[in-house]
Amino acid sequence: MYVFVTLSAEPASRVAVRCILVFSHPPAKTMSPFTKLDERQTPPGLETRLLRRLPLIVFVGSLVPLALSTLVRILPTQPGVDPAKHIKTVDIFAIATELTFLTAILTIAIGCIVVHIMKGPAYVWDAYHLEDADRPKSGTSRDETRQ
Repeated sequence: MYVFVTLSAEPASRVAVRCILVFSHPPAKTMSPFTKLDERQTPPGLETRLLRRLPLIVFVGSLVPLALSTLVRILPTQPGVDPAKHIKTVDIFAIATELTFLTAILTIAIGCIVVHIMKGPAYVWDAYHLEDADRPKSGTSRDETRQ
């Protein structure tokens, strides 16, 4: 702890003595923007379980259109239906189903990754300090602000 004493001459030849106490702290280390503020980490939730199961979901979900396309080639067609046209129609349906399924899986994966990142630790650049966050500024009333 350091004590600084200053003398100042004021009007009417009075001398004022001011004492300032300064507490010395160890020098603060510089903070990088990527320094973690604390060890805050939310426990993994549904997003982690989904991310772990996505490879299995993609594999099983891709087998369904493939099985449909294979079945149409194995099973006999109804009489009066052109087999080539029927197979081509089912193949187009299977490809469309597979692409729609993979797009939905990709969307779910992106959402899970975003939630996983947002649940991570807070960094220095994440801080946003508000001076008047919880209540209005002191000294202003509703009547003064309306006029």
